[in-house]
Amino acid sequence: MKLAQVARTVNDIARSEEWYRSVLGLRHLYTYGPLAFFDLDGTRLMLSAEGGANDGESILYFEVADIEATHRELLSRGVVFRDAPRLIHRHEDGVEEWMTFFEDPEGRLLALAARVAPQATASDRTDAVAERMDDVVAGAEAELQRRESGGGSLVAPGAAESTTPHVISDEVLAAVLADQAAAFAEPLNETCTAFDITTPLRVAHFLAQTAHESAGYTALVENLNYGAPGLLATWPKRFDAERAAAYARQPEKIANYVYADRMGNGPEASGDGWRFRGRGILQLTGRATYRAAGEALGFDLEAEPDLLATPRLAALAAGWYWAARGINALCDRDDVIAVTEAVNGGRNGLEHRVELLGLAKAAMQSGDVRA
Repeated sequence: MKLAQVARTVNDIARSEEWYRSVLGLRHLYTYGPLAFFDLDGTRLMLSAEGGANDGESILYFEVADIEATHRELLSRGVVFRDAPRLIHRHEDGVEEWMTFFEDPEGRLLALAARVAPQATASDRTDAVAERMDDVVAGAEAELQRRESGGGSLVAPGAAESTTPHVISDEVLAAVLADQAAAFAEPLNETCTAFDITTPLRVAHFLAQTAHESAGYTALVENLNYGAPGLLATWPKRFDAERAAAYARQPEKIANYVYADRMGNGPEASGDGWRFRGRGILQLTGRATYRAAGEALGFDLEAEPDLLATPRLAALAAGWYWAARGINALCDRDDVIAVTEAVNGGRNGLEHRVELLGLAKAAMQSGDVRA
């Protein structure tokens, strides 16, 4: 047998129908008089206003794939929750049951439920970040040793913006960056000139990748405001349920823990993890990376890490990273997968990166790169 329908009584059918449809996002089938019907993945939910609401009814539990993300989304829509997502039970095979409870428009209880499978891999997000940052620092140090002068900056700190060649048209920037185009026009032109990102393919890939990594240049500092399920999924080696609950929604504490003793950072108590968290349009991370980028660009980024969240240094540091990873050569082949792996260490968000690359290329048909 299969459960075909669940009934729920309400006082106001019109108000309840609108809330279940617009706020919860359930698929509305039809409404007939005081009855409204919704589809829940093959099981029908019937709301009935005949005779008013019955307060003694069972709680409806909605299973979701990502309880943390659904909780945030419903909060943004005005849903009233009685608690945050929390671990209810862990099975012998490691699968965890998470729940959170909320109210319908008439103040009665509903719940979200999720099953979180144990992570099979021993690696986590910090491993990938550290590997990329260590590689770029090693490459930068080798480049400094090769210079006959024994050092020097790649970009003069006092370069006059008025003398920066105009590599990218305003139309192209507006197509990809929208509201951030004006603030980043000069920094991006300076960066593209300094790091030879001057062909249409190189510029298109650079804009697409950096726009994806920084949410369209609006997120220049890493967001580490993870809830417990997010911590368990993102850093499976570093968090169990107890530690995740202790660190949840404490970004500074999370950064200091997950980035401790790597990428040139000190131990957790040093505060380096938070001080040198991801910044810029390519999210440079770690004390050693800040030091290497600063030496190349002529800025003391160890002493002033917040400079990486300003448009000019955010762009220049991204160009430095781009050059150190040899990404221009990958752009010349128009290999978006290879470019993504060089930038990100994997293929995260590949579909969106391809979409942004298409936008940049289309914009260049009329407002091309002036290389």
